[in-house]
Amino acid sequence: MDPLLPDSSHLSRRSWVVVGVVAGLGRFPVKSTAGESLSLAPVTDRGLQHDREWAAYTADGGIASGKTTRRFRKVDGLMRWQSQVPAGGDVPTLLSPDGEPYQVDDPAASAALTRAFEQPLVLRPETSTKHHDECGVHLVTTSSVRRTEELVGGNVGTRRLRANIVLDTDGSGFLEDDWLGGVLALGPYVVLRLVLQPQLL
Repeated sequence: MDPLLPDSSHLSRRSWVVVGVVAGLGRFPVKSTAGESLSLAPVTDRGLQHDREWAAYTADGGIASGKTTRRFRKVDGLMRWQSQVPAGGDVPTLLSPDGEPYQVDDPAASAALTRAFEQPLVLRPETSTKHHDECGVHLVTTSSVRRTEELVGGNVGTRRLRANIVLDTDGSGFLEDDWLGGVLALGPYVVLRLVLQPQLL
């Protein structure tokens, strides 16, 4: 889902339908790591500020991820590491599974990843190659999570989905499918254009 800026003042209030309540905000400063929960999140035309701004790159120039595509390379275990942006700061901190902190622009952080995963990994900020899968904001509804759990017969939860926005909705089902082509207002200032997630490259 892509942010529309500035605000939602161009929308007629008569056209608004309440579909849910924001139950969680998440940011993942280093792609594919466990991120941080937020109560407030600045939004830019790229998405949540600092979200997936950095990533670990493999030796062939791929972006370390939970999957392999043309851009991404599957590196299992990244979720055991956590990334966060210190209050008032701009450079994320990467925390090892043991809680050891590294500033991502310090070569020691890349060295620690390289040792832990036994392959060359280098942390880099985003340039012309996007770190987001496709859309700048990843949103899931609790209805979709419940339906997925019914289909797989087990707990899914929202943490493993690494969503930026968890929307608490009623019932069970993939409600988002009926929203495609519309817009979703999150308060008076942020509007998301709802699009289908294209095939990842």
